[in-house]
This record gives sequence, structure tokens and C-alpha cells, in this order.
Amino acid sequence: MALNVSLTTTPQYIYYGLTTSDDWFEQGGSEPFGPRFNKEYFNITGTGDFYIIPIFVHQASPTKLTTTHYIIPEQELELIKDNKAVVLFDYAYEHFLSTANKQLIINTINKYNLDYNSVVFYSFNYSDIHPEFRTVYFHWVIYYKEPLTTEIVSSLATTTNRPKKLLIFCRKFIDDTNCRKAVGQFIFDNNMQHDNIITMPNVDNPITEFEKSLPWVYDINCSKDSYYRQNSNIVFKQPNNAYSETYISVVLESLFVSNSNTASGVDISEKISHPIKHLHPFIIHGQCGYLKQLKSLGFKTFNKWWDESYDHIENDKLRQRAILKLIKKLSTKSFAELDNMYKEMIPILKHNESLFRSNYINKIYTNNLHKCVNEVILLKSDK
Repeated sequence: MALNVSLTTTPQYIYYGLTTSDDWFEQGGSEPFGPRFNKEYFNITGTGDFYIIPIFVHQASPTKLTTTHYIIPEQELELIKDNKAVVLFDYAYEHFLSTANKQLIINTINKYNLDYNSVVFYSFNYSDIHPEFRTVYFHWVIYYKEPLTTEIVSSLATTTNRPKKLLIFCRKFIDDTNCRKAVGQFIFDNNMQHDNIITMPNVDNPITEFEKSLPWVYDINCSKDSYYRQNSNIVFKQPNNAYSETYISVVLESLFVSNSNTASGVDISEKISHPIKHLHPFIIHGQCGYLKQLKSLGFKTFNKWWDESYDHIENDKLRQRAILKLIKKLSTKSFAELDNMYKEMIPILKHNESLFRSNYINKIYTNNLHKCVNEVILLKSDK
């Protein structure tokens, strides 16, 4: 039986929360449930026969976790009771499942006595909250960036004699462990910023010579449109020609250190989509197993041309040391060597770009979710 599936409308496209006066969770905004579900998946036309109650798992405050939960209004609870709705906990964007988020979800399930047939998890890796609950695994963030035009891709594939070697974008130093900053320090200490395109942000109250040299900005064919201001800092925007001027991307991921506050698995953000769609080979400054995760999604990497064993090193300091050693080694190669290497890589680069394009066009990031939700709908509609 075909049913008209809709999102709940009271409230719609928000993060449920606001449980106490001094402990709140962000509300408002239309991502991801607005454009993604409304236009690409559910095609909302009005009142439906079956409803999805979306809860976007945002970063939660670690305080008062024993009592805090997402709020599900009475109207939605009645739909669940009548077998007309399912709660969808979504952390498939890039919100890793922290201890706080996990507890928040468990509190919500317990608060409303939600069972197996009332909950679906949409996860970038896997859910260890309750193994019996349905979980759709997909990290859709790497596919939501739109592919380049075929004309630009063809042009990139034939661009030779590039004036710079490596491309490293660092918009901000975001973590307490200073992993990204350590990359900048290494580049500065080895005087590597001149043959490569490397951006680094300002720091407050600079002390060291490296800090005083910041910010580093993109200096090839740049214009005033290549920059914008964020919190008084000049921030670089990524134009296409940065990739056509270089041979290899070093991706500085948001997460580098593995710790007990995240779910098992690797956080893959949208950053990897930029080199993939620009036909760029890549080195990943990220968590252990990142390349392995990419390969499981069908992408190919570059161990034929350099050592990728860093991806297997669990110790964060040793893994970073291996990555920095690789960065230095590649930056010492001649332009002729890099040009020949790039030409050899073209089949793999085209494979990765084609897979990225296909997944985007075919909306692969919602297909499995669609199938799972339909299973729940059929089960509930038979009751």
C-alpha cells in the first residue's frame, strides 16, 4: 500500500530541546531536514498518512545529562501511539556520537518509552545505543557538495606544468590538541611555504616566529573576492584555480585524535569532497582508518605512489609524525616528477570524481534511508 509520507509540522525543521532554563540545545535553521528531506526525499505536499519526526543530533552540552532529553510534543507522541510515525535520530552529517549525545538519545528513548518499531537511526558509522534498533549507515556529508561542470573537470585533467606542489587549506585552528597548528609549525620550521599553496589563520597574541608570520594567504591569481572576514580574521575561500595550480592536496580534517568521547569509527567531513571533485590526489591528516573508510565507500587511494601506512597507525603522535614526513618528502620532489606522477594517477582521479558525481546525482545518501523507512511504514500500516 502506497502511503503519503510527510514530516511532522509542529514544530518543523528544528532541533528538539529547551528542557531547562539553564541547559539548552540549539534550535532553528533548515539544515539538514529542510532542503534535503523536503525536496529530495519526502516531497512534502501536506498532511500525510505516515510521519517522520526528525531529531537532528547536534552537539550536546555535557551538563545535566541524567535529566536532559529531546522534547517530542504531544501531537507527535499520539502519532507514534497510533502507529503513524517514527522518530528519526539523525547524526549522519558530521556530528560524531559523543558520550553526551549518546546519553541524550538514550534519555529520550527512555522518557517516551520508544521501542524498536518507533525509532530509526541515521548514522555516519554505527549506533551502539541499542543494537536492536534499525540503523541506516551513511556519512552523507561527503556527497552534498555539488560536482563541478564536466568542462572544468576535463580542463583539470589536462592541466600540466603547475607552478606549486602541495595544497593545504587551514581555515582555523579548531582543536585543543593543536594538531593543525603543528602542521603549520612543521612547514614553517622546514621553510616549505614557498613552493606550495598553504593557508593558515591568524592567532591571538602571537609569540613565536611562526605565529608572527601568520596569516598565510593564497597568492596565485587571487582577488579581493578570494577572502572574507570572520571574527576580524581574513579567511580564504577555496577557488577552483587553487587545485589547477597544484598537484597534491593535504586534507586537514576536523578530527585527528581518537578518544573515548566519540563513537567507534572515523569522522569524514565534506573537506575530502574538494580534492575528489577537483581531480586531486590526497593525503589525509585525520583519524586512524580514514583511508580504509574511504575505500569501503568505493574510492581509490594512492599507495602506488607514496607510503599510506600512516592510516594504520593508532598512536596519534606517531601517525602525525609519519604524515609530516610524507609531506616533506613529496615537497622535495621536482616539478617534473610531480607532473609525471599526476599523469599516471589520472585513471584513479577520474574514477573518484565519477563515483562522487554518480552518488550525488543518484542521491545515494537517501536511498538506504528511504528503504528502511518504507519497511517501518509497511510494518506499522499492517497493524
